[in-house]
Amino acid sequence: MAIDTKTGYLYVVFYDRRAYNNLETDVYIAYSKDAGQTWVNEKISESSFTPTNTVFFGDYNNISAYDGVVRPIWTRYEKGKLSVWTALIQMN
Repeated sequence: MAIDTKTGYLYVVFYDRRAYNNLETDVYIAYSKDAGQTWVNEKISESSFTPTNTVFFGDYNNISAYDGVVRPIWTRYEKGKLSVWTALIQMN
């Protein structure tokens, strides 16, 4: 979780399987512009991936936010390889 000290907005990056009935996983960002009273969820991964129980990677997630510029960081496991991903999100 991150708090943008310039805007006061809250941000969280997380994994989610809401769109699937199997282990396929997407990455989402949730944000609140009213101190956590309401939240908006947006998918930020370009494609889904299927994690494996032999590789632990959730502790490498992070997110930073300052002056409306948000940088989530997450890992994904695909085709036998673990990789680190990020996005540059401009919030208005």
